[in-house]
Amino acid sequence: MSKSQILSQSPNDVVIVSALRTAITKAKKGGFKDTRPEELLSNVLKAVYTSVKLDPKLIEDVAVGNVLPPGGGATAARMAALHAGIPNSSSVYTVNRQCSSGLTAVSQIANEITAGQIDIGIGAGVESMTQGYGAGAMPSGFSEAVMSNQEAVDCLIPMGITSENVAAHYKINREAQDAFAANSFVKAAAAQKAGKFRSEIVPVKTKWIDPKTNEEKEIVVENDDGVRDGVTAESLSKLKPAFSKTGSTHAGNASQVSDGAAAVLLARRSVAQRLGLPILGKFVTSAVVGVPPKIMGVGPAFAIPKVLSKAGLQLNDIEFFEINEAFASQAIMSIQHLSIPFEKVNPNGGAIALGHPLGCTGARQIATALAHAKRTKQRIFVTSMCIGSGMVADQIETIQDNDMPSDEPTTALTRTHYDFRAGSRGSIRGWAASGLCAGRFSRASRLKDLAGRSSYQISYLGVAIFRFQSCMEPSWPDPLQRWRDARDQLDRATHHYLESTLALQTAISDPINHSINPSHLEKIILEANYDASSILSRTQSLKKAQFTLNQIRNLSTILIPINRLPPELLFLIFHTCTWKSSCGRYDPSMPHFAQHYFPKTLFTLSHVCSRWRSIIVRTPSFWAHVSLKSSAAKDFINSCKRLQISFQRAQNLPLCIEFEGQTTLPTRSLDTIAACLRPHLANLRFLQLINFWDHEVLLKFISFWLTHGRPGAVRTLVVWLNGDVRRRYGLFPTNSALSRQHIDSHLLPIRVLRLNGVHFDWDSAVYRNLVMLQVGSLHKLVSPTIHEMLDILAACPHLHTLQLYNMSILDGGRSGRAALKPVTLNELKVLDLLHMDSEGLCLLLPMVYPHSGELSVRVSLHPSPTDAASAICTFLARNNVTRLYISRPEHVNARGLHQYLVAVPNLNTLILDLGWRPGDSVLENITCLPPTSTTRSNDASTLPQRIATCPKLHTLYLIRGSLRNTTVQESVLAHPHLRKLRFASCFLEPFDEELLYWLKPIVKDVRLTFIELPLLQFDKRDWELGSKGR
Repeated sequence: MSKSQILSQSPNDVVIVSALRTAITKAKKGGFKDTRPEELLSNVLKAVYTSVKLDPKLIEDVAVGNVLPPGGGATAARMAALHAGIPNSSSVYTVNRQCSSGLTAVSQIANEITAGQIDIGIGAGVESMTQGYGAGAMPSGFSEAVMSNQEAVDCLIPMGITSENVAAHYKINREAQDAFAANSFVKAAAAQKAGKFRSEIVPVKTKWIDPKTNEEKEIVVENDDGVRDGVTAESLSKLKPAFSKTGSTHAGNASQVSDGAAAVLLARRSVAQRLGLPILGKFVTSAVVGVPPKIMGVGPAFAIPKVLSKAGLQLNDIEFFEINEAFASQAIMSIQHLSIPFEKVNPNGGAIALGHPLGCTGARQIATALAHAKRTKQRIFVTSMCIGSGMVADQIETIQDNDMPSDEPTTALTRTHYDFRAGSRGSIRGWAASGLCAGRFSRASRLKDLAGRSSYQISYLGVAIFRFQSCMEPSWPDPLQRWRDARDQLDRATHHYLESTLALQTAISDPINHSINPSHLEKIILEANYDASSILSRTQSLKKAQFTLNQIRNLSTILIPINRLPPELLFLIFHTCTWKSSCGRYDPSMPHFAQHYFPKTLFTLSHVCSRWRSIIVRTPSFWAHVSLKSSAAKDFINSCKRLQISFQRAQNLPLCIEFEGQTTLPTRSLDTIAACLRPHLANLRFLQLINFWDHEVLLKFISFWLTHGRPGAVRTLVVWLNGDVRRRYGLFPTNSALSRQHIDSHLLPIRVLRLNGVHFDWDSAVYRNLVMLQVGSLHKLVSPTIHEMLDILAACPHLHTLQLYNMSILDGGRSGRAALKPVTLNELKVLDLLHMDSEGLCLLLPMVYPHSGELSVRVSLHPSPTDAASAICTFLARNNVTRLYISRPEHVNARGLHQYLVAVPNLNTLILDLGWRPGDSVLENITCLPPTSTTRSNDASTLPQRIATCPKLHTLYLIRGSLRNTTVQESVLAHPHLRKLRFASCFLEPFDEELLYWLKPIVKDVRLTFIELPLLQFDKRDWELGSKGR
């Protein structure tokens, strides 16, 4: 091949008909932060064929490059194509060659056209780094045999470190990198101002949630929001290194973490001409090259010569280059190594200024390069990435404003480099469809629906078990209102789980005690949720869980006999498999599981659970925990029938009854419940009335229990009105015939009391001898006075957990009343005062004296200066507080937060809820500069070692906020005893995977999660949660 051949035209040429992209926006912050990747892809797919008026029925194949989506993104890509109007007769597939996935997709379509397999196709790329980027994309471990190879080990080096390796090896200093990055910003800003990107960008109308007001808005995204005007090398020089204190790579000279999509429509030239389609360019060739993994970024320096050699071109034949700016260091090395003039590279800026949505960038470069070639009448260009594929484009007379003769078409060459970094940037995601599923059912006559479902759905089980357990913890103000979602999810999880594996079923039916730790499986499944950003996320933890289940299934001695599973877990797992629903056994009209769930019917239809049911029927303790929902009349009647059977099988064991009042109950339904429960109230020990909206119904049920129950039976009472609104409701029985003595006989024996939005009279006998008291969401008009609260505490000498939240404590006027007397609580372990009014804190804290040794405290800080701040600090200083949870730390200034931490010298566990705000200034308060240093330096290499404010700290949770890696690193280095670090819903800048890599040899247990509060589960070792009250 020669230059003349490249510029010539042939009917079999692969030509580019259209190339478009969305705007590129900042991940987690920009215009697409609330937009799913399939929606981005759908918009650009539709635009790329409608812009040239192509009938979508003629599109034969679509290749989509992406890196992060679970399951390889294949399902989402197919959905996007169908939504874009591409018919179901057209096929879709995805490719993952990491950063050049978009280029590879375009090259694959070109190869299909060249081979004669298709005539028209689309090569595209998409990435939502908001949705998928993070530590969850990394595998949990690797083979020890493979790790014995050093180059294989080098594949695990984070890309930021490889950038530092390139800079060090090729002696590229920071000044050069900053100058290159600043020039990228300058070129991009100038191009944006001149409107040069408009022709290649597809405006996208989408929904966007304002992070300040939480208001959902509809916006049109049509500009790259990562481009910044006025960036200079001097301004970049002030940024701290991101990966090494002595390094040169930082957030300003590395590619941005971004969201976006791009698509390129290709066709055979003869077909394009026959259909009257515009021809923008011609695909020529591509090449791939490997380089040492530890310096992966140098690929363009070795791949560009290879692709030029294949095309028969010299370097000076290329009129401009699009080289992806993954890092300034690697881009500079490649440019200098090939002696390319810098002015010929990225004429409109690159990924440092525009952003780098991993799977999208390869296709985006083609759209940008073609638009530039059209404006400048340049003919041949090269696109190049650290990973990817290559293309060449040919311009002919159909582009009117180019005004070029038809024998001199614009041509583009692209090349690629593959660095063998499997796993980097989260590419190993395809395991969900890899056949790891254990034990799919084969009863075709009754379960043909269920056959073939993949094992990824075990993720539902992981989430549901996790949520149920966290809801049982009495540490949060409103956990019980989460029961409905937790139970529903576990019902579905059980259904899906049984479709994919027989392991647990076999385990439960086996009566032999086994050597395997019974908590092992549960622990592995729970780990899955820590790494998942959504229920459907497939992570390496889930892969580990499925692998473990498969191993268990093949063991001669199976896992867990029934009597060793937690009763609460048993209840939720087997609740769905015990009953027949109103549908017939072989009812063909059974709805699809994704529309409305009838898991009980599905279980009844199969014989899978026959052994389970036979075991459960003989296990009374399982039936002693019963649940009842207020729902549709027909379902409610069935639930009451099931309730009766549960009571019969419980065989007079102590009962735990949960009644969930989701809807308003008619009087007749309440009478039906009463008839079911009345014979069994004598055995009632644990009564939960949750999610009630109707206060009157709640009072009727309380009156029913007090009237017909056995005095002294109930030991735990939970009454939970739905929502966090402060209410005025009291729990006063509607039966006026009940004497105070009779009511007290029922209330006095209660040891655990949890009330939300309701209260008993503050002098009621229910507030005596409690080991756990939780009261919250009360209006100020019905809140207790300080005298009443101190009387309650004095009457509970064995109180272990005290939680008062979202309420007030009133002065009540002290004239004519006895002076306040401090209360000593010798067994108090947990004090939770989240969202308490300032007045209540000032009144209560000086009067409470815990003498239990170690104390856990939760508190919300108030804007300073307030008397509450002084009261909190004084209380912390005179007690041995070892575990501290702080909410709203942004409400105090830097010095204010520091004084709280100084007051707790024995603190070993600290939890900071940043409230979705930048948390660097907050985190800096757990350390301080040494006395000899009064200022901070911008030079990371001269930054003084910070001193720990809490020298005994070994566990740190950081919740809901953004943090710079360097701030975290300083805090970690200041705490040599830190062994556990948790980031929950935190955005770590610039790259979380780099921070986790840095932390790995320093902190034993580090985990990044995306679990929405208040479902975050703190380890019990870190936070004592009132076990006596349970």
